[in-house]
Amino acid sequence: MGREPNKHLAFGYGVHFCMGAALARMEVSSFFAALLPRLESIELCGDPQLVATTFVGGLKHLPFGTRWCNRGKTSRR
Repeated sequence: MGREPNKHLAFGYGVHFCMGAALARMEVSSFFAALLPRLESIELCGDPQLVATTFVGGLKHLPFGTRWCNRGKTSRR
């Protein structure tokens, strides 16, 4: 997908609102519903980097680590 110069992916607003927004939200919800039961823990591994803009706020980078459940044991990946 070519997104020059803006690399953000947003759903838009008003008449330009993305027709696939509901599907995208449902897919993200399904992803986390399948992922979270497989995790023992999630932890931050550094400082978050925020998007540098006055228009919209958000994260640019969020380093994190996971501890996965593994048949009664845990493994660090």
